[in-house]
Amino acid sequence: MKNRYLMTPDRLWALTDGVFAIAITLLVIEIAIPVVEEGGDGGQLLEALGDLWPSFLAYMLGFLTIGVWWLSVHSMQTLVDRVDHVFLALGVLYLVGIGFLPFTAGLLAEYIGSPHDQQRVAVVGFASWQLITAVLFHAHWRYAVRRTNILSADVNHGDLNRVLNHYLIGPFSWMVLIGVALVNSTLAIALALINALSWLIWAGVAPQRRAAERTSS
Repeated sequence: MKNRYLMTPDRLWALTDGVFAIAITLLVIEIAIPVVEEGGDGGQLLEALGDLWPSFLAYMLGFLTIGVWWLSVHSMQTLVDRVDHVFLALGVLYLVGIGFLPFTAGLLAEYIGSPHDQQRVAVVGFASWQLITAVLFHAHWRYAVRRTNILSADVNHGDLNRVLNHYLIGPFSWMVLIGVALVNSTLAIALALINALSWLIWAGVAPQRRAAERTSS
């Protein structure tokens, strides 16, 4: 009787993929096509494209960050066989963070080349929202690890706990970036890019099921 509230996670994963797809699309929509006056030459177009560097930088940072979050969720998808209402609710809350990321990236694009105070506010805003998203994601992971009845029966729980503890680095790293941004927002942007690239490499290295290999006949 206690399992009657459990269900397959397919609809949650479908919603998750949809939110990620829309968030990535919104990132590129924020980049405006440059307009060159009639009669202008290629040099003017190149100059106009160069003026868009804040948008390109914000797009790259936003895309890499979303990519890290997607890989992290994908790792979870390989481990979860069933979901309950709390897990669904935590998943929706986490998607709030993903859905709002294009706005924070757009804020960066708009103010990254502005006077220091405005740039600092934009960078702190971006990093603060990522901190919130990281905390929500960690809560989602922690619930999955603690609720063994929603995980695959062949999951290695020792590996799970190690990964869970490793994911604590995420919120801590964004807290550090917020502190750096308050002092030097340009350095914080560079560190955010390095942070995203580092997690992009690690996020896929999550514990996988220790199920027997399925061979096709």
